[in-house]
Amino acid sequence: MMAGVVTLSLACALYQTADMGVPYLWCSLLMDSLCALAAFLLGGFIGVGTLVCAVGLGSFITFFSEKVARRFIPVSEKT
Repeated sequence: MMAGVVTLSLACALYQTADMGVPYLWCSLLMDSLCALAAFLLGGFIGVGTLVCAVGLGSFITFFSEKVARRFIPVSEKT
């Protein structure tokens, strides 16, 4: 499961590095947590995978964006 989360994070980082206007970590954490909460309140099953993705995906994507993706995709500094 963790390998899948890490691989998905790297792919998202490469995709989004071209133009990230807001800090992805906080957007991802907020949206994933709200979606998990909504699913729980509507009677959905919240498993370990849901929690790992809700909490960890944004952190991994931010890490890969800063450390890996920017080496492959040049990003111009915004003024």
